[in-house]
Parts: sequence; C-alpha cells; structure tokens
Amino acid sequence: MRLTIVAGLLAAAVAWLAPTEPSQAWAERAPSVPIASAPELARLGAFAVSAREVVWTNPEQPDVAAQVAGTPGAVTDRALRVRIWHPAAAGEAGEPVSYPGMFPPALGAPAGLAFATPGIAALDAPIAEGSFPLIVLSHGFGGRPEYMSWLGENLASKGYVVVAPDHADRPLGAPAAFEEALVYRALDQAFVARAALADPLLAGHIDANRVGLVGYSMGGYGALRTAGAPFNPQVAAAVAGGAMVPLAAGGALDQGALIPAQRGFVALAPWGGQARYGAFRALDLARVQVPALVVAGDRDDISGFEDGVLRLFEGLTSAERRLLVFENGGHTLPSVASPEDAIGVFAYEGFLEDPVWNKNRAQAIMQHFITAFLDLTVKGDPSRAAYLPDAGPEAARDGVWPQTVEAPGEAVAAGQPGVTLWRGFARRTAEGLRFRHIAPSTAP
Repeated sequence: MRLTIVAGLLAAAVAWLAPTEPSQAWAERAPSVPIASAPELARLGAFAVSAREVVWTNPEQPDVAAQVAGTPGAVTDRALRVRIWHPAAAGEAGEPVSYPGMFPPALGAPAGLAFATPGIAALDAPIAEGSFPLIVLSHGFGGRPEYMSWLGENLASKGYVVVAPDHADRPLGAPAAFEEALVYRALDQAFVARAALADPLLAGHIDANRVGLVGYSMGGYGALRTAGAPFNPQVAAAVAGGAMVPLAAGGALDQGALIPAQRGFVALAPWGGQARYGAFRALDLARVQVPALVVAGDRDDISGFEDGVLRLFEGLTSAERRLLVFENGGHTLPSVASPEDAIGVFAYEGFLEDPVWNKNRAQAIMQHFITAFLDLTVKGDPSRAAYLPDAGPEAARDGVWPQTVEAPGEAVAAGQPGVTLWRGFARRTAEGLRFRHIAPSTAP
C-alpha cells in the first residue's frame, strides 16, 4: 500500500526549486486583479493590501524523515516561512511587491526558470484598524504560497487576514518527500491558524471566532483533515516509520490537527479521494461538519474526478457542501500561470496551462465563488447566499437570460424577473460551469 501511495504522488507531483532572482514580472496585471469579464464578487475589495513574511516555529513535531529512516518517535522543531496578506491602513499604499519563484530545470531550460509574479500589495505596510476573519491558505505539493497570490491578495482586499505557510516540500526523489507531505499538511495548517492568533502584530486584528481555510491539491487533502476527517488507519499504518498513525482516528494528534472556530473551508482539486489510495474512509469524511466548497475540473488527471474529488465531496455527508465544476478543466487551474519565458517550453507551459480553460478567467470565477462562500460562512453575511446557485439549474448553460436584457458585457444577473442565470455573471460568462448544493444528510 505504501508503494501505491508513493507511486501515485510521484506521478502527481511537480517539485519547485528554491527561488533565485527573477528574470522579470511577466505581466503588468497582478493575477489578484480580475479580468473585465469576471463575475461580480471577483473584483477587489475596499482595502489596500499589505504583504509581509514571518517565520513561525512549531515545536516538537514528528520528524518524518528520521522516522522513515528508522528512528521511531523522533521529533523536531518545524520552522515555517509564512506569507501574510492583510488589509493595510489607509494611506499606506507603497510600491507593489512582486513574488519570486522558480521552475525546476527541464528540457529546453536546463538551468531552471526564474520568474516573478506581479502583486498589488505594499510590503510590510501597517495593518488596518479593525477585527478581521482569518483565512489559512495552503498551496499544492511542491508549490509556494506566492503561487496563490491571485487569491491571497484578493481576499485581503476584502477584509480578511490571510496566512499562507510554505510547506517546504522536498524535491522529487528526495528521501521521505511524500511521507512528509502526507503528515505535515494538516499539522502546518492547524499550527499557523494558532500562531496567527498569538502573533503580536496580528492578534488584536483577528476575530478568533471566524476562521476559514482554502487548500489546493495536497492543501485540500490537509483541509479535510483540519476540518475533522481523520486519516484511514490502514493507510496511516502503511506509511513507513509510523509518522502518520497519530493523525488517524483516535491518534495522539487527532485533535491537534483541527482548526478551532473554523466556519468554512474550500478544497481546490483536493487529493486523496481515489479508491486506490484510500486516504479517507466514508466514516472519516462523515465526521466533518464544517461547511465546504469543493472546486474541481472534471478532467483532473492528478486528483481524479469521479474517482477522486467527487468521492470526497459526496462523502461529506454531515456537512453542508457545495461543488463548483469546471467542465473539461484539469488539475492546475488554481496554480500560478505560465510566465512569458515559459511559453514554448512544453515542460512548463504544458503542465501549468489548462488545455481548455483560460487561467485568468478560471481564477476570476474562483475568486467570485470563494468570496461568496467565505463571506457567507466565515463572515456570516447572509446576503452572499444569493450568489451561490443553491437552486435553479445545475449547469450554467441551462440558465435563462431573456434577449430583452441587453449589454451582455456589462449587465450581470441580479435577480431580474425571468433571469435564471447565476447571480453576478454577465450573459455568456458562466458557460462551462456546474454547481451543486447538498444539505447535511447524516448525523456525525
């Protein structure tokens, strides 16, 4: 079973090297700024945004590498670099930051490819006055928090404090790389939520009763654990060294892997639902009571769809859950887009870009729905329920917008008589999407 898990992760993962000086910022528009045709709630909020970086240390965590190598019970202090985006005080806007990154060496680019993602945030600007909900933002395997600046900056502009740990995944082929990812994702997520509440800069500005999480791929796998789904004991026992066993049901770290006061979580293309991996049993998923928004492409060849993401979604029987599907979309829609220098290098462009969906459009759609969901569940704003198509057609293509309503590029669906297109979308701009809403059906 261990070999099956590791082989699956090997096939699924892409490792990123430590960043060096970027060659360029490949576009003037920061990805957190939605395109003109974006649905209504994708647009930036009223706050300026600050970006800062800290290091928080989680003491006496399982030393996964040592345990895999044959030292049972080994522990280590796990230092995490954390990218923080938060609302900035009025008048504190400065030169926007750009976020460095690097793709690993590949055919056609043997030295690797340094790049930079443009941002809108001012570096280390003071936090705005007020008390804001907390969002943990967790990247995919081999990624970096900055690869999800399209969402982190966007949410901060809307009055959220966003803390995004760098999970420091080891490169492909490194000893214990996948075992570490399996164990550390949820522990890192839960830790940074607690650490943010204790941080001197942030503590007085976070509403400790309003916490949410967004996780992509392996981050989504961790999100299920921090929302209450323990790992399958059989799978945990199959991971060499036993480091995953404490995260199974009843394990020593069962409660330590939960995020207190969590009001909602978003799982973007979450990994672990495939039957051949079996990371979560049905009874494990049924323990989750936190409202969930699951987002996936139905052609996801990494996490799977029918045998994967859909299995996870349908297993959350004790939670109110929503599913946004990009028809013919793949796994990488939530990840950083290809920089200009990557165009023409298939190893980069072919992996990062979706064969069907324009990434700017897809991420704007996600910004819209994630905002509506987090505002509803975490902020407690009931008006946002109107933007989640909980009734009406499951496929946007079945929505009706009478031809008497003009200006399809400007007007958006807003509850007009006879219009069943999803609220916040202009005519034609929701094509290719499906949305489901299911109320809790079982007691935990």
